[in-house]
Amino acid sequence: MSLKIKIYYPFHPLCGMELNLACPTRKKDGLVTVFEPSGFPLKVPLWMTSPSAADFQLSDVATLYVKGLLALCEIMQELHSKKQNERSTTIKKKRKLAIVNSADFR
Repeated sequence: MSLKIKIYYPFHPLCGMELNLACPTRKKDGLVTVFEPSGFPLKVPLWMTSPSAADFQLSDVATLYVKGLLALCEIMQELHSKKQNERSTTIKKKRKLAIVNSADFR
C-alpha cells in the first residue's frame, strides 16, 4: 500500500487529486515528490498539500504590503548598481584595448 497525498492549492493543475507519494521527504527544502497520474515524478511544495492551502483565492483589489514593496525596491536598486558597475568596467576595458591597438599602429 502506497501513501497518498492530496493537493489542496486551488491554482495547481492537479488540485483535488490524491497522488502517490514517491518517497518520504528527507530534505528541508519544502518539496515533496509525488507521481502524476501518468506516472511521472513531480515535486510539489509541501504547503500545497495542506488543507489550509485551499483558502487561497483571487480578489478584485490587490493587497500589497509596504514591507514587501520596500524589499523589492532594495533588490531593484542592487541590480541597477550591479549593471552600472558592469557597464563601467566594460567601457574601461574597451578604452584600454583601444589605446593598446592604437599604439600598435604608430
